Amino acid sequence: MLKDKKELLLLFIILIFINLSIVYAEVYVTRAVYQPPVFEDDAVVPPTVQEDIGVGCTIGPWQITTPISFSSGGVQGAAAVAHNNFLYLTGGQYGSNQFSNRIQRATINPDGSLGNWIDLGSGICPAGQSCALPFGLQDHKAVVYQHPLGTNPFLYIIGGSSRTSVGAPQNGPQRIVRYARINPDGSLSLWNIGPNLDQRRFEHGAAIANNRMYVFGGSSGADLSSVEYVTINPDGSLTGDASNTWITTQLLPQPLNFLAGGTNNGMLYAVGGESIALCPTTTQDEIYRATPDISGAIISWQLIGSLPELLADHGINLFQNFIFVTGGVLRQYSSPICTSCLIIQASDNV
Repeated sequence: MLKDKKELLLLFIILIFINLSIVYAEVYVTRAVYQPPVFEDDAVVPPTVQEDIGVGCTIGPWQITTPISFSSGGVQGAAAVAHNNFLYLTGGQYGSNQFSNRIQRATINPDGSLGNWIDLGSGICPAGQSCALPFGLQDHKAVVYQHPLGTNPFLYIIGGSSRTSVGAPQNGPQRIVRYARINPDGSLSLWNIGPNLDQRRFEHGAAIANNRMYVFGGSSGADLSSVEYVTINPDGSLTGDASNTWITTQLLPQPLNFLAGGTNNGMLYAVGGESIALCPTTTQDEIYRATPDISGAIISWQLIGSLPELLADHGINLFQNFIFVTGGVLRQYSSPICTSCLIIQASDNV
């Protein structure tokens, strides 16, 4: 819980979704100032769609910072993650069907702006370091975590879609999991191989709770409702089941891809997404929550609220008692990119 002083959260939005023929390479940043509100119940308060929500949390105006570096055009389907003073952008699709293994890194300045983007693979990679993904990927997930008993943070790459033309094991959805230590200077150690996912998937959600990593939903060519998890060890390694694969647990209430995943206070959230099985309205607005038990298993998912818009391919950040929902597509294939920032206020038990 926050004390008397205000705490700050910097939000970085990388627009990496293609809309018709337009691909974006701009990066936006804003600052959220949290002022502890008084909560009276456990209900999710309907979100406000504006830059300044007034009560409890405000965000300043969005500013364009250093654009992503490309040889030409933009990128879609990349995964971005921040740690300490660095922002990493991994993989994605560049140009026409060019699945990339690039890793770019930018320094996060004290004012929230970004330094120049550095392509880690642009020169000779130093011995003992990783300067690119093992092969080209898009629509994967990237997460960073340091175990409370560990001495180093690790970058994890989970699933995604690829093609054999860029060295992938096979076309299409992947089961692969790779992880690398993040060094103090922002460089990455050599990639380690983690347990394979039980289900090939891309466009999925991912979150970490209680030293366990969860993935849910996504697509394997068909929309998925499956949920699986592994234990994160202090040395960064991952432990699955006896066959060294991820452990399956309670399904999502419905198949969803392009959903967003997050965690807060040990609880998992699955927000929005789309489901071809629910045509003609494929894009969804539900907010689901689950609390894993002591073994890591999920007993059930609860519907706790809904977004004010049907939204897919968006991002979420959970900060104290707020869910920040950023970007996305309002209705797949028919509506433009959503540029709003939705802020949902809930109780201490959000």
